[in-house]
Amino acid sequence: MRFKKIIPALFVTFLPWMGMQAGGYIYMSGALGYAAHFDEIDQSKPAFGLGGAYGVGFEIHSGHFLGDIGLEAQYAYTTNKIENQEVTFRMNDTEGDAFTYIGRFSDRKDRSHEVNLKIPLMLGAQFGKFYFLAGGRVGLNVLGKGKSTADLYSMGDYDRFIDPFERMPNHGYSGQSLTSKSDLSYNLSAAVCAEIGLELGETRSHTGFSLIHKNRTTRYRVGLFAEYGVLNVHNNEVKGNMTDVTVSEYMRAQLNHVYLSTEAYKKSVVPFFAGVRFTMLFQLKERRRCVVCDLKEM
Repeated sequence: MRFKKIIPALFVTFLPWMGMQAGGYIYMSGALGYAAHFDEIDQSKPAFGLGGAYGVGFEIHSGHFLGDIGLEAQYAYTTNKIENQEVTFRMNDTEGDAFTYIGRFSDRKDRSHEVNLKIPLMLGAQFGKFYFLAGGRVGLNVLGKGKSTADLYSMGDYDRFIDPFERMPNHGYSGQSLTSKSDLSYNLSAAVCAEIGLELGETRSHTGFSLIHKNRTTRYRVGLFAEYGVLNVHNNEVKGNMTDVTVSEYMRAQLNHVYLSTEAYKKSVVPFFAGVRFTMLFQLKERRRCVVCDLKEM
């Protein structure tokens, strides 16, 4: 008997919340902004980067509350500027003369192209035109390509000559531009993210729902966002030093992408992406619950 009194009382208590306007939306979003990898590698600094994303998902609105989950494809083009380096080693030329080979690498940039699939889970609220969302994203890397470029100036410092040998292309001492390409892969990623912006069009200030016309089913919003990785995505694959020069062939040099180098081994790499996101929301047909019918059944 006691439960028969408590249950109707609970319905009366939560009746205002159950009558609150709520709705489900399918959304499509596009984003564009700055992308980078922040790492612990001493010789590497993030430079120019560009990222883009396209996502689809489901979003629920209940009063001021917002919540969404979806699937997003994200592309990132990042650049790491590498400090100038100098390599030296002792060797003998074909005539048996001992000398020190000197190779100076400058203007080096390591570029990365990557595609990730991400699942966002966001919670937030909307007040009038303004909204905010915060949450997390987990991601899986599905494609990675790297390209390294640098200028190399080489010379030979012979023991029995006063001046070093340089600007002698026939002996392998000259300036040259180096390029190498590689395949990259990254570990599973996780990031914290936040977004703040406004809905386009007129809105009711007390609910946050649009008032362009009574039966509006499509809504638009634009916002600023940022996401920062909390997991190390570096997989510690090693191809060699960032700059490898073959001793037996001193006129040849090989560039290894910074994330495939011995210098990066066991160093942390986390992704960053920030920019502008535009979202279109398409309202699903809503079937309202009959609260009075539920009370009669009790």
